[in-house]
Amino acid sequence: MKLYYIILILLLQTYTINVLAQETAVIPYKIANPTENFTIETGKEYAKLVSLGAMLSRDVSFIPHNRTDAALKKLSLNSQRIITEENLRKIGRMVNADNVLIGTILKSKGRYTSESILYSIRDREIVSKSRVSSGNLLKLAEEELNEIFYNSPRKIRITTDKQIDAVILTDLSYKVSADWTSIKDGIKKFADNISKNWNLNTQIYIIPFADKYRELHKYSASKSLQSLNEKLNQIKPAGSASAKILQNALNHSVKNIPWRKNSEKILIIISNSENIDGNFLEQYALTAKSKNIAINTISLGLLRENALETLKQFSVVGAGHHYSAAYHQRMFNEKGDKVDVFYQEGRIFYSLVYEDTWKGGLFEDNRRKQSIIQKPKSFLSEVLYDEQKYNVHPYNLKKFYPALSSQNIINSETLENNIESIMNKIGSEYENTFSKQKYKKAIAKVQISDGNISLWIQIKDEKDLKIVTENMSAKNYFPLGAVIKKGPNDPYGIIFHPDLYITELGKNYIPDLVKTNINKIIKDPDYYVSNGLLTPPVWFIDIKVEKIENLRREYDVRELGR
Repeated sequence: MKLYYIILILLLQTYTINVLAQETAVIPYKIANPTENFTIETGKEYAKLVSLGAMLSRDVSFIPHNRTDAALKKLSLNSQRIITEENLRKIGRMVNADNVLIGTILKSKGRYTSESILYSIRDREIVSKSRVSSGNLLKLAEEELNEIFYNSPRKIRITTDKQIDAVILTDLSYKVSADWTSIKDGIKKFADNISKNWNLNTQIYIIPFADKYRELHKYSASKSLQSLNEKLNQIKPAGSASAKILQNALNHSVKNIPWRKNSEKILIIISNSENIDGNFLEQYALTAKSKNIAINTISLGLLRENALETLKQFSVVGAGHHYSAAYHQRMFNEKGDKVDVFYQEGRIFYSLVYEDTWKGGLFEDNRRKQSIIQKPKSFLSEVLYDEQKYNVHPYNLKKFYPALSSQNIINSETLENNIESIMNKIGSEYENTFSKQKYKKAIAKVQISDGNISLWIQIKDEKDLKIVTENMSAKNYFPLGAVIKKGPNDPYGIIFHPDLYITELGKNYIPDLVKTNINKIIKDPDYYVSNGLLTPPVWFIDIKVEKIENLRREYDVRELGR
């Protein structure tokens, strides 16, 4: 029997080594319905996006894209046309790939859908399949790589023995029906962020409040992604949520959840029900604060005036922050011209120029000075209307915007929101609190420039220092992958996370979708902190190194003998 187990272990080890040693070629994705803004080039960029995300998050290797493109050209193949199984084998043999990833992207009503297969050249069979949908390509790629490479080990970039307890107290009345998918995706994003992809000791409770969900003791902690997915799939919006139901759920969350003594504690309340009683909320906020539970609140599209202000005040007393969801819907007039319509906190805006920055909120400052009217971002124009006459909310924008704007709207795309971005932001902003392990000290300070703006960053890793030193000597621009953090005390208000640089990737691997520059990051740090590829989000900036200052203490050789 012992011999049997030894043989089994050896076989498993051999299998793991073979999996890790395999290389995958990625064919540019076929664009099912190309348009002016959704071109064949998008398929090439998306192929790079999937492989980049997989390389950064999984133990997988890829054939350089230029080699795969050269093989397609030599074989007179076009990814937009028929690719047979025999074609895949020829491509794989030509570039010495073990597997080939090939897929198709469709865009419909503002959403992308990708279908792909991972094909084994040696075994002549499909290893895995994926079919995912999303409102943006970055999220689509992340979901796809998690399905396609589900059997490949995750890379662990940060570990700690810190305990983290989180409770998501979410409205589950019928009023959140339109937002429920985004809420679920946001919860997963938040969980990935604070748990460092479930590498930390994390417990997350999903506590619904609605009249259908009374037995709150049944909702146990999720300690893995699989467990969280199962719990989210077991619940869906139904019924109504009164002030009393919220009070009961809050009482359970603060007093009955087994918060661990030494854990970092966070409570998030998500609501789209107007019946909120501020009198009891403050009492629970103070109780939570005494237990070191930080409270964040998120108001959705139906909340206005009193309910909105009550949630804001609740988060202030609870030593947390309030976030209000922003909404976007693209509409088309009778001439086919597009107009982007936005909504947040009862205010309607439009823009003829689309900017992704709306996902960070529609106002210049979305959290400070919450008691006064906030200034909208510069690309937005406000649509003023009589709130007593028109009961407008994001879910009926398509109905009311034509009347309020005097435009003849004949078609529209699916309503979008930024709930996932908000949840991702909450998770990323707790990174400093939840990651107090002793990191390595900085060994150098480096001044970088993107050609227009220079800033100083810290380097902690010898490998990273070696690469930036070599590029400084060669006077090269090179792509630096970075995770962005807000640094209120830093000159530009941003920090490049010194433990998470990516310095070894060539430009051929990096799609334009994840490229930016320092100026854009400074202008909208909230967006780059909360959005991007993977968790925490990674962005690439083409930089050159201007100066390097050594931060290591140098010892006089005569001191060593003392």
